[in-house]
Parts: sequence; structure tokens; C-alpha cells
Amino acid sequence: MKKLANNIGEMPDWIDNDIANDAPSERDEMEAKFLVRKKDAQSAINHKDNQKFLIEQIYLTVDIVESFLPEKMIPNDLREYSEWRIRKKTECQINKNIDNYYFTCKRQKGKELGVRKENQFPINKKIFNQLKNQAINNGVICFINKIRYTRKIIISQQKVSIDIDEYLETSTGEIDLDFVTCELEVQSVKILDLIRRRVTFHPELTFLCLGLDVTGVAEFSNKCIGQSGFSKSHFSKYKKSLKEKGIIDIVKWAIKNPQLCHDLEWKKTVSQKIEQFSSFGMTTSIYKKIKNQSAYIQAQGGLQSLAFKELDSMGRSTEPNDHQKTMDKLGYGWLKDFHTIVSSDPYLRLSWKPQIFRPGLGHNNTTTRGAHTLDVISSASQISRQLGLNTELCMAIAALHDIGHPAGGHMGENFLSKLSKNQFEHQIFSLSLADLFSMNLLREVQRGAFYHKSHDGPLQTPSGNPQEYGVVRIADKIVYVSWDFYDSVRNGFISKEDLPDSIYTTLGQKPLDWINTFIKAVVIESASLYNVSFTSFSKEIFEAFKTVKKLIYKKVHKIIEWERLRIDYNLVYKGIKRSFSDLDPVPIVAYMTDIELTKVANIFEALPKKSIVEIDQFVEQGFGFVDMINILKAISKDDPKIYYNRSAAKDKF
Repeated sequence: MKKLANNIGEMPDWIDNDIANDAPSERDEMEAKFLVRKKDAQSAINHKDNQKFLIEQIYLTVDIVESFLPEKMIPNDLREYSEWRIRKKTECQINKNIDNYYFTCKRQKGKELGVRKENQFPINKKIFNQLKNQAINNGVICFINKIRYTRKIIISQQKVSIDIDEYLETSTGEIDLDFVTCELEVQSVKILDLIRRRVTFHPELTFLCLGLDVTGVAEFSNKCIGQSGFSKSHFSKYKKSLKEKGIIDIVKWAIKNPQLCHDLEWKKTVSQKIEQFSSFGMTTSIYKKIKNQSAYIQAQGGLQSLAFKELDSMGRSTEPNDHQKTMDKLGYGWLKDFHTIVSSDPYLRLSWKPQIFRPGLGHNNTTTRGAHTLDVISSASQISRQLGLNTELCMAIAALHDIGHPAGGHMGENFLSKLSKNQFEHQIFSLSLADLFSMNLLREVQRGAFYHKSHDGPLQTPSGNPQEYGVVRIADKIVYVSWDFYDSVRNGFISKEDLPDSIYTTLGQKPLDWINTFIKAVVIESASLYNVSFTSFSKEIFEAFKTVKKLIYKKVHKIIEWERLRIDYNLVYKGIKRSFSDLDPVPIVAYMTDIELTKVANIFEALPKKSIVEIDQFVEQGFGFVDMINILKAISKDDPKIYYNRSAAKDKF
């Protein structure tokens, strides 16, 4: 079994086995490239994690390659490539330098800017020198000598290489350019697009907001710089090229070079961009960003490139009916699943189950599990819509995430686990209910519901999973912390004075104020880090969240335990086990609402010890949990649809 990210246990095989991992035979090089003034990139050049390399790069003709490179190193489709070069790469370490030599050939892949096919072969020093001499002797030499500063960062759970090149010499002679190029090599087109559109957000990449995006622009390739350097005419060509491609992203660097930028319209556009970038202010706290709204507005749509799309779908467990097929084909499958879930009996019963305080036993205006779920749906919809993610998928996951909760909420989970001597986990039972009631949901919906549980791990998208999973995980936490606090105040467990005034200053005075503040922080942080998350990056807002959560745990969750609930579970579990000895009592008891649990406990309590109850007696009193008994009677006890813990779920699907 594979371990889940963030130490939240084992993943059922049916989830893991759905994902293929086919490595391409030829490497796709995906790079975003920026032109930045050297002084603007100085902090990035001097970064403590950088490795330093000296690179001598020589461009060849295909004829030279075919004539002098060993045959085993020549790709069959060599002439389909547009660039052939050899490279000496010297790693600069303390007290020694390490030389490595390579031959590479590259070509554009499709229409996607920044995506190329690359073949790279290590060669020895002898072959390197032979090819270099042939290039010189044939009069086609084009070369670049440069210093490369490189390091890796994490963007949306993927490694991204930052390579900053400082040019020393080209074919035209020694140069002293006032700019460097920065290439960011990524692992997916989604991240490539994300970086190019939202480059100002990530703390490690803020210097790029002062540069020009030259991704895929031929006038600014290394080969072009090697042949003719860089001049005003090149900038003019670049400007024209950008306009033609419709990807203009003008920045402060142009203003600092007035000789390259004369027309007023161009300067006006630059000024507007600078104002927009500076208003974001990476060093400003998220609380202040929310107050002035500028960063919050900029963050809108920030993760659109990472949205889960129709082509990403994992399909359904069984053959869909005609309506499901049509909805899936139109891209509305997640919306159909949302409707299926909220129309189901397990979902309707949530209004009779508690979030923290049992319905009817405390203040009347207390959140139920149904109200909590609706609030999670609303909050997840807001977060996903603002970030540009798949809102319908988030809605479906949020609707499903808690339908497996038993009576008494988390306290009920504990009692069921003790009675059955088998850990009961509501997020797994939610998946079981979806199958027991023949919902036939898209697997990404079930998978997302499984992942909403963080087990005190980081509040972020689980590693290697769609961003939408992180949305629901976080929406669940910010909703329950907000409402659990105010429900606890209403029921007399804590007082508003138990929190310092600074909490209310930061979050607001009402539960909805808190939720809205949390949502704004999540949107800004997620857009900033290219990953749905709610962490210490959000500074005082996240600290306020942790303070409230700690208080609730200490003064409510850790203390509250209904003795009557424990007695009810004991009576009902043993009574159901006796009455339906051929069935597993856990799913029957877990499906009961709190009112049903109490009434059934009263029935067994009034009967002589070890008495049994026929199903007809439950039917006469209108108990809805009878549906579960009938479902279990109709299937085998070992049916794969019945599971509520990892050991039971691991071999299913």
C-alpha cells in the first residue's frame, strides 16, 4: 500500500490504480524565459542556494554534426531539429572545478510557446574539441560564454529550475550587457502557463515582474544573442513580435531604458503595469492586502491553468446510464454528481446529525452537519471560482465529504470504533454510501471526498492531486472553526472574552465575517504560491485561525462527551448485532440519525436483556435507517461496497 501525503494513512488501491504513469521516451523541455536588468535580478543572482556554472556553448550546422559525431549519438530524425550545439559545463565548487561535455539538439513542439523536444547526450572532451574545431574551420562559428546561477524551487508541488544567465562573451566579442536572462524549466504546460501569466506572485519570482517575457521569441534566443548581441533594433523587433502574438507584458525594465522605448503609448502601458505590480507588495501582510483589496483583486483567476478539466476525469466505477454519458460528454458530469448527491437519502439525513452539539439538546440555533456541509459547499465554490478552478467538482466533493458521519459526529466515530474494535472513518464510509446507494459518481469526486480529511497535516492540496481537493479540505476547516466557536459560545462552553480583541480585529465579529476573511487569505496565498493552501504564509490570519482552533479543542472537543450518547451507542450496537446477526452492525448504526439512535436505544433499554427486534417494528415507526438493513440483506456481507476503514477499503475497486 502507498502512504498518503501528509501522513494521513493508506490510500485504497482502487484510487491509486486509476492513474497511469507513462514516462515519455523523448524529453519535453518546457521553459519560460525572461529578460531582466542585471541590477533588478541581483538578489536572485546572489541567492544562498544557487549553484554556479561556467558554460561555453557552441552552435553547429547539421552537416558538421552528421559528419563528425559518432553514429550512435545521432538521433534518427536529426534533421527535423532546428538547433544543434555542444556545451562545456563547468561546475564551480570550492577549490575545484568539474567539467562536463554535452551534445544537444532541440526543436519546437507544436504551437505551445516554450515547449520544445530535446535530445541530450554526454560526450567526452575529445569529441567536444573536434566538433568545435570543425565549426571554426568551416567558418560557421556561433558561440556564447556565460555564467549560470541555478537553483530549484517548488511551485504547485512541482520542482521548477531557475536558471539565470549572465553573458560574458559572444561571437561578436566580449560584452558587458546590462541584462541577464532567466529561464524557468517546469514539468507541465499548466505550470508554464501559470508562471507566464502570474509571475509576480511567487516570493522567489518577484524580480521577474521587472523583466520582459521572451518565451518563444526567436529574436532573443541564445543563438541570436551569440550571433549579434543585443541592441535597440532587437528591442523594436521584440516589441513588434509581442504585439503580433498578443502576449504583451510590459514592465519597469523598459522605462529604465528610454533609448529602447520612445513612444508615449508604450510608456503609458508600462506605467500602468508598474503601478499594478507595486500595489501587490509581496512584503505586505495578507491582512493589509485584504484591506486595500488590490492584491485580492489581482489574485482572481490565479490558478486557472491548474483547473481540473474534462480530459483529466478518471471516469465512473460502472458503465454510466445514457443521461450520465451525455452530461459527461458535455463536461457537466461533476454538476450531475452534485445533484445526485444532494438528492440522495444519506445527504438529506445530515440535517438530523450534529456538527458539534446534538440537535435538540442545546441551543436551537446550533449548526447541524447538514448546515455545515452547505456552508462548505458555498465556501469551496467561492474559493474555486475566484482562483479559476473547477467549481462544479468542488461542489460535488463538498456535498459528499461528510455524508458518512454517524450520529454524534466525531464522538460517534469514537464510540463505533471502540464497540466494533475496528477504526471507523467517516470519509471512507462516505465513499461506501455513494456505492451502496448506486450514485455511480465520477472517481475524482470520491477521491476528493477521501482527501478532505487532513489528520492535522498541512492545509494544502495533497501532493500530486488536483487543486480542487485542497479547496474542499480548507473550506471544511475554515467553516467548522468559525461555526464551532460561535456554537460553543451559544451553548456556554466558552466565552467571546476567551479570545483577545486582536482576533476580532483581524477576522471580524460574526462567523460569516471570519469565513470571508479566511477565504480572501486562502485566495491570495494560493495564487501567490501556485498551490491551494492556508499556512503561515497568511501570517496573522492563519495565526488567528490556529488560536481559535486550539481554544475549541481545549475547552470543547477535549472535554465534551455525552454519557447518554455512549450509553445509546452501546445499547443500539449490541441490540442491532443480536437482531441482525447475519449483517455487519457498523453501517446500520452509522447510518442512523441522532434522533433514531436515541429512540432505538430506548426500545432496546425497555426490553429484557438480549432481546431482539424484528425489522417490521422499525418500519412501523418510520425509521429511515431501515433502508440500510434492506440494502445489506440484498448483498453479500463481503460485498466490495461495504467499507468504512482502510483495512476494509484497501482491496476494493
